[in-house]
Amino acid sequence: MESNKIIKKYLSGLKRKTTSFFNDTLFTKRRNEIFIHQFKKQPSLEYLLVPDFIADEIDIYYSERLLSAYHRAIKDYRNLENDLWSANSKAQAKFFNLLKDNNPKKLAQYLCNMNKEDATIGTVQGNYEYERLIISASYRKFIATMAKDKLVCLAEAIGVLPIENPEQGYYGQNIYENSETLFNAISAKIGYDITPPAIDGGLLKLKVGNALFNERDCNAIYTGYIIKDTKKICEIGGGSGRVCFWGSKFGIQDYTILDLPHINIIQGFYLLKSMKETVSLYGESDKQIKVLPCHHLPIDKFDLVLNQDSFPEIGENTVIEYLNWIKKHSVEFLSINHESKPPYIGGNHINVSELIEQVGGFNRVYRNLYWIRKGYTIERYHSII
Repeated sequence: MESNKIIKKYLSGLKRKTTSFFNDTLFTKRRNEIFIHQFKKQPSLEYLLVPDFIADEIDIYYSERLLSAYHRAIKDYRNLENDLWSANSKAQAKFFNLLKDNNPKKLAQYLCNMNKEDATIGTVQGNYEYERLIISASYRKFIATMAKDKLVCLAEAIGVLPIENPEQGYYGQNIYENSETLFNAISAKIGYDITPPAIDGGLLKLKVGNALFNERDCNAIYTGYIIKDTKKICEIGGGSGRVCFWGSKFGIQDYTILDLPHINIIQGFYLLKSMKETVSLYGESDKQIKVLPCHHLPIDKFDLVLNQDSFPEIGENTVIEYLNWIKKHSVEFLSINHESKPPYIGGNHINVSELIEQVGGFNRVYRNLYWIRKGYTIERYHSII
């Protein structure tokens, strides 16, 4: 039986690597359609896979807190629906085994470099993506170019770089703007140094002067910037915690994240490393930033609930439960999501706008394209209950 498992795992890995090879060598044109900016010549880029970090005593201390919060949360957690995150969890055996072992030292070392591990499948990079990046120079360049594309989008979104016009004027030039010049202009406009925290072991990042950027950093900076005037916010599905980090840096004083108990580990570690003692975990005394399991919905009233790139991947009944909670517990709801309803094994993604219309109780204030990602909309709703 054990030998069959080894053979099956080997064949699965071989198939994955073969598929990646063909995608990276034969189908680059289709893959490049994800970029918002047009270019004929590949822009000049510097990038690297961030070297591994070695866990220290403070990392082990954070892991002790995270494990305590996790085991407290899973005592009464039940996933009642099969959705995309159920499928992702099946590929995270190493991560779940570490959580089960309850060894803070081992977990701390794993989390320091979690972007190359199975914990970050679906949130940042993950072990399969890392494997692909190691194998393929073409894919490394693609991911780096995506980060540059998003940096240019961020510059356009806040108005430090003019939008290109295919009807008149220049077109296909913004992607070649100097990255460090854009970085400095964005920082000056926002009024804050946008250098991301240097804590992303194993993650492929674009080099911009002394800063390192992943495309998710650019996305989080922009979302954090547009919600910065909110006093009290709840984010459902906080990913790696990046939006919370930037929103808090830009002035939000009360930020709550709700997510799956094992994803709380990811965002909790990122935020503890970057925001330190402003962060509280489940079961701890509340601080400025609260990282909580999704099945313990707060009784608080929020100014805004944010959901970004999350609701489409969750079971429909669960999203309906969240929407009904939002109507009673928040003045506004901000949705940043795709709407194409692509299939995954066992189901299809959800169109949030359609589901809100079905549930009722919301008045849509505006609907626009999202500046940073092609195929995403940003919608703001007022609760009318």
